[in-house]
Amino acid sequence: MSAAGRRSQGCAFRPAALLLVLLLALLNTLSAPACKTETPTQPIVPPPEPPPPASEIYVDAAAGDDGGGDGSESKPYRTIGMGIQKSSPGMTVIVNPGRYDAALGESFPLRLKENVTLRGADAAQVTVDGGGTDSVLEDAPQARIERLTVRGGRPAGVVLRHASALVSCVLTGNFRGVVCESSAAIESNVVRENTDTGIYLQGESSAAVRDNTVAWNDGDGVECVDSSTPRLEGNVIRENRKHGLTCTDSSAPTLEENTVTQNVLPEVYVLYDARPTLTGNVIRGNERYGIDDARSANRGQITALNNTWDDPQPMGTIHGPADRRPVYWIKEAGNSIKFSD
Repeated sequence: MSAAGRRSQGCAFRPAALLLVLLLALLNTLSAPACKTETPTQPIVPPPEPPPPASEIYVDAAAGDDGGGDGSESKPYRTIGMGIQKSSPGMTVIVNPGRYDAALGESFPLRLKENVTLRGADAAQVTVDGGGTDSVLEDAPQARIERLTVRGGRPAGVVLRHASALVSCVLTGNFRGVVCESSAAIESNVVRENTDTGIYLQGESSAAVRDNTVAWNDGDGVECVDSSTPRLEGNVIRENRKHGLTCTDSSAPTLEENTVTQNVLPEVYVLYDARPTLTGNVIRGNERYGIDDARSANRGQITALNNTWDDPQPMGTIHGPADRRPVYWIKEAGNSIKFSD
């Protein structure tokens, strides 16, 4: 074959070969896995956490609004009752300065909820006045009442029925300042100028009564009745119109390091089957005598150790109907006796 013929034959086969190559390439493309478009990996951002629930509810007699408020510091409620109603365990109801009474819209008694704290800005600036129609405040389990002036309560300013706490309050102008029948803590309060007893401990109360000032009440400073067994420690009980402390029925209070002074009737009055224990107290300044157990079934047998008695009348005999001087056993129990005449 000539050279020209060979060139012609090669040219005849070239389109077919080219078509075959293209077809094979297309088949390879179709059979190959699809290519994925790579995109940068973005971090997963969780949705924002909701704000923590408020732990405080604010009440303001002057600027608050029970209808339009939400209990926040900027939009407080008007009444303590509304603050308590909106509270839940673990919350604190903060009461701004003002007077909270029926005219404002309060309804008494105000009953706390379990594990809720009711805290005034300052007892000198916050007054809760029950108006003399009912008790003013009633506790709940693990509740706290702090830094308020409580007045106008009948039968009591504050009633404590649970393991709660009453701290740094002023109880004044009530029938009884505090009535307690529980293991409550009553600490650092001023209980004054109530028309009957300052602190009344009843039932099976085992209250811890510490560092209070109980003064100028028209009845006794402190009264322990029924089978109560409270512990009184570090209190000042003074200038009450009757006794500093009365123990009656089968009560058995423990008194340690209290100052009981200048009450009108005997400082400590023991009746019936009561058995107080007195240790390290200062009992003085009474115009008659420090202790009267003439009507006690345990006359002359009460435990009194390391107390300081300072009375104008001489010691020497057990009380009797005709002889109501301080009892002789005080000396024998190792107490310090000082005569002030």
